[in-house]
Amino acid sequence: MARTEHPVPQGASLGLAPPRRYRGVNWRGLAAIIRRQVVGEIMFFRLAIFGPALQALLFASVIWIALGEAVTTVAGLPFLTFLAPGLIIAAGAQRAFESTAFSVLHEKLEGTIGDLWGAPLSPGEILAGYLISAMIVSVMIAAPTWAVLAPFGAGLPDRPLALLFFMTFGALILSVVGLATGMHSPKWDSLSAIETFAIAPLLFLSGSFFSLAALAEPFRSLMLFNPIFHLVNGFRFGMTGVADAPIGLSALVIGVAAVLALAFGRYLVGIGYKIKA
Repeated sequence: MARTEHPVPQGASLGLAPPRRYRGVNWRGLAAIIRRQVVGEIMFFRLAIFGPALQALLFASVIWIALGEAVTTVAGLPFLTFLAPGLIIAAGAQRAFESTAFSVLHEKLEGTIGDLWGAPLSPGEILAGYLISAMIVSVMIAAPTWAVLAPFGAGLPDRPLALLFFMTFGALILSVVGLATGMHSPKWDSLSAIETFAIAPLLFLSGSFFSLAALAEPFRSLMLFNPIFHLVNGFRFGMTGVADAPIGLSALVIGVAAVLALAFGRYLVGIGYKIKA
């Protein structure tokens, strides 16, 4: 009697499970990336979560002591009320950058990043995992910063939808920048140099501490080319209802920047920039 031959799944002869095939989105893999990133932030950077809040509290306290009872207004707002949104969004945006940059570079140096690129995940799913986790971490940083600044004028949002728009897309943009920085950097010194000489100046010169009206030309016009200015301007509008520049322009700049960032991030992940080599 002839024996019927059945095809053996690849790897079965070695006692291995056959490779899984996914249709649509690999939700389990996406959730695993997000969980790994967020839990890693909590485990290894638990003190860093409250660092920006403490820094903002100290900064606001020094300003409050220095001003005393002097009445200082900027753009029609008490100075600390004007200042608080910039401190909050800067803390969240910077951590979104650091979250992806630190994670990617750490995995590159440890030699484990290939495990992720070799998993049954599409480039879009890998990118989404990094970006969603970075946005969650950004909110984890911004929330306590907001809480400690509440006594200094950081009240409830005046325009919640505008605030959500600028917070979400701002974190997305900075997380893509962090992803690109982590993939490009060969060591920690390179990453630190980019953060110190590129990211930090953009944050400090973003209108967090001063009004656009206080600048003379051509600096006032040049400020409009800084996407971080539009991020701060939009977030301040969401909190206070006061904008330093047309809010429609800021929304357009941030929206376009977010689309370009997503396309750029998808391209880098797709080619495995400085990873697959």
